[in-house]
Amino acid sequence: MLYEPKRHEVLADIAWDDRLARDVIGEIVAETDDRYDHHQFWPVHVRDEAKGVLKGLWFGAAGVVWALHYLRECRAAQPRLDCAEAIARVRTKFLAEEDPKVYAGSFLMGEIGILLAHWRITRERFIEDRLFKLIADNVEQPTDELMWGAPGTALAASFMFEWTKEERWRDTFLKKVEELWSRWKYRSEQNSFLWRQRLYQPAPRIFLGPVHGFSGNAFVMMRAASIMKSARREEIYDRIAVAKEIEQRKKHDE
Repeated sequence: MLYEPKRHEVLADIAWDDRLARDVIGEIVAETDDRYDHHQFWPVHVRDEAKGVLKGLWFGAAGVVWALHYLRECRAAQPRLDCAEAIARVRTKFLAEEDPKVYAGSFLMGEIGILLAHWRITRERFIEDRLFKLIADNVEQPTDELMWGAPGTALAASFMFEWTKEERWRDTFLKKVEELWSRWKYRSEQNSFLWRQRLYQPAPRIFLGPVHGFSGNAFVMMRAASIMKSARREEIYDRIAVAKEIEQRKKHDE
């Protein structure tokens, strides 16, 4: 549910005002600056069932730092935070406090996402090389979803290829996509090509959402399609188009 009356304000029936939008963004950024702590970063939301200092992209400090850097980069706001110094602190704290085996291969929860934000902010070569090694050396992740598995590492590699134009990133991106393709199987029950995600329960399940399911994987495949041969590209488009009908049928039935 996107709207909960107890948590959200009712949308106001007003005309778009660019200046007002920028003022509100400025207020949010100023509060974010004020609440930053050099050691704890930002307070955990009361609804987040998590302990300790949150550091990753998903609901952690790396995502906040990257957002602030982006707002500065596109001139939507002027954060006071030194984003380069902050993201370095985030990575240092992650390495000191977290077990790398738990988060190996995780784009949204682990070091890979933190490194991607770190490189985007600083463009430091040793950060890029570390990120490349983590992705290239990562063993297959059978979870097959964006948060923990191959789609997430493929997405990170695709961003790096887009930003650097280096062939090593293109090759790594396509290697991860091929890994994902090999497990994209026809499911007779749904009459579509889908992935089965292996998450927190032993039995694999089919999810359709962006973080743990089909649409997140499809997004990665769409990014790869433009640099693939035409036959593979068209097959990707066809599979995604057919699978999209599952969600449409589901909404119709409801």
